[in-house]
Amino acid sequence: MIISNGELIPDGTGGNYYYEFNNNGYTYQIWRNYLTDSAKKAPYTLMVTNETGKTIVNQDGYVVKN
Repeated sequence: MIISNGELIPDGTGGNYYYEFNNNGYTYQIWRNYLTDSAKKAPYTLMVTNETGKTIVNQDGYVVKN
């Protein structure tokens, strides 16, 4: 996924942060999860909300490099 013109938003003092993008009424947030309660938690989470604020996607993710 490639989305342009996002904003980096720090989240607390533990190093977590997220990027936020807006497109056609949808808000995309890609969270970097440094501090979690589980060692098995994925390092990234994608959240998408619609124009009414309802979360329509909440999915763990990993960086894949070729």
